[in-house]
Amino acid sequence: MIAGLQKHLRLPWPLHWRAALAGVLIYWLCPLAPLPAWQWPWAPTEASQQAAQVEKITQFQQQYGETGWPALRAQLALNRLAAYEAQLSAEQITFASQRRDSGWAEATEFIIDHVSKDISKNQLQLERLECRNNLCQLAIAAPNGLTPAFQAQILKLAGALKTAGLEYHALKQQRQQLVLELKSDKALQFSWWQRWRLEPADKADWLREIKAWLHTVAVQPPEPPEADQPAPASEQKGTKS
Repeated sequence: MIAGLQKHLRLPWPLHWRAALAGVLIYWLCPLAPLPAWQWPWAPTEASQQAAQVEKITQFQQQYGETGWPALRAQLALNRLAAYEAQLSAEQITFASQRRDSGWAEATEFIIDHVSKDISKNQLQLERLECRNNLCQLAIAAPNGLTPAFQAQILKLAGALKTAGLEYHALKQQRQQLVLELKSDKALQFSWWQRWRLEPADKADWLREIKAWLHTVAVQPPEPPEADQPAPASEQKGTKS
């Protein structure tokens, strides 16, 4: 019985053809899946962006010929990586949108708590302190609002934390509370999947390709295109006649 069932379920195609077909079906059924890294240079963009890219590529080909195509493809791929990193950074521009970088956040929270107590002589009461990726929020009790004396303490605290790499970012006044937001210049931490996309295996080859081409251009700069020479005087006279 089992042998008969296997006979009816057996497909006539070889295993590698079935695997290829399954891959195509999965790709079609997942239109929102991110493109593989090797397809980024050819990913669809807006019409205006495509026209600008085509114009630049045409100018590049006229100046350097086909010898620069490998370096051009490498640079386009690197441009895609830079645009993707900028997109990820824009998605974490606010405190609410950031994930927590645990190692940096815990160390920074300890520093902020210690400095705030030392600078204000325990006069500033932190009701909440939280750091995430490169932003920190300090909720400070302000029962009397932002008085001049209280503002002076806030500025003193912000100046002290600046030496720890934390710049003033925003100050929000809420009911009997001030929320001070500080920003670090540290690099944003991304998920392992995002880091994998930002560091493809071919990135080192792209950089080497561009470096080698730049060295070739420096040694042997391209010859400028020949300008149209004016026709000889005899030909011009013959034309006029």
